[in-house]
Amino acid sequence: MLPGTIKYFSIFLLMVSLAWGSYGLIGAGTYPVALVNNKVVWGKEFKTTHQSALNFYGKLKNPDVDQPTFEKEIRRATLDKLIESRLIFEEVGRAEIDNQLANLVSQNPNLEKGAVLTYGIPWVDFKNLVLRPQIALEILQKDLQDKNKNFDEWLKNKRISASVWIFVGGLDWQDSQVVAE
Repeated sequence: MLPGTIKYFSIFLLMVSLAWGSYGLIGAGTYPVALVNNKVVWGKEFKTTHQSALNFYGKLKNPDVDQPTFEKEIRRATLDKLIESRLIFEEVGRAEIDNQLANLVSQNPNLEKGAVLTYGIPWVDFKNLVLRPQIALEILQKDLQDKNKNFDEWLKNKRISASVWIFVGGLDWQDSQVVAE
């Protein structure tokens, strides 16, 4: 081969490798859907949470509800809740969350089975996407209550001061909340 041909062939192989690598990363959900005070909400987390909400609420399906509107609202509410969780996690230590999670699991031996059946997601995802945020919320609410502070007021102020960027189409951050466009 000619020296120039090797150079172009190498560039071509590099471009193909980058394309396949990007495709693999996107397929695995390793892309940001939002940035909350410099903390990333990942695509996999958004997709899994959204799917579990659809699974859960799909079992309670109301025939009078317009399906596209319903799915759009679940998508909006999912991202809003993930953003809220990021704001709460800024205030609560991970060790405290993990300790309470361990206690909860040890006291409820059927929790794993019930969670997987109800939400239709793996146990690890359920712990990270449902239990940890709920435990963090409860810890923060108790801490604020002990300080005679109102959680709703705290959350409202935290949302107002938050720096939020949304990178997923059809959703936007307006007036301290996620809105569907």
